[in-house]
Amino acid sequence: MIIYIILPKTLYKEIYSNADTQKESIIKENRQLSGVYRWINKLNGKSYIGSGVDLGRRFTSYYNYNYINRHSGKMTIAKALLKYGYSNFSLEILEYCNLSVTITREQHYIDLLKPQYNILPTAGSRLGYKHSEETLVKLKDRKYSFEHKQLSRNRILQINKLKGISVEVFNMQTGKTEVYSSIRKAAEAIGCVHRTIRLADISLREKGINSPIKKIYLVKIFRNNSSLTS
Repeated sequence: MIIYIILPKTLYKEIYSNADTQKESIIKENRQLSGVYRWINKLNGKSYIGSGVDLGRRFTSYYNYNYINRHSGKMTIAKALLKYGYSNFSLEILEYCNLSVTITREQHYIDLLKPQYNILPTAGSRLGYKHSEETLVKLKDRKYSFEHKQLSRNRILQINKLKGISVEVFNMQTGKTEVYSSIRKAAEAIGCVHRTIRLADISLREKGINSPIKKIYLVKIFRNNSSLTS
């Protein structure tokens, strides 16, 4: 009798040689997996090491142009991705591990490989940027209770109602819902054109089919009058 032993993912790593063409696989195959990763610039050999408790969500941030562009001034890896393009980077999963030890394992690889794109040689910085102590205090002060968040969301909805339209965007990867006051703002947030959201809304209203945009976002348009403004 032949016995096949399937090794768990904690015992091996993945290598994606082209971060551009393998984008979909990178995000999909690493959803809800925690571990340590390394971006490698294939042109100059420089690298960046990071970790995440949900690598799929972390990589989604890297592929969000608005997010990367907004933080390129503070994060060296973000600036490099914009400058050289994803096709000139490979992505390695150095190790899949328990979420409780991701920072420890990240520090291990930073000490071992000394990546040039890591601004500080200390694990735990987000996408290559470490907040100052003053900023960390401010971030802690911004922690709201669940009730407070619900009240804030309800206030936003009320404002949108007065404007006559609101667009609700549900991210199937993160499970989070965002509400926008116009179709244009929603389109900018998820990186699509204005018409894409309109077509998705028509499909939902006329056919009852809510097709996800970019295979991630489910959108709903709420109107409070006959005219559509954005």
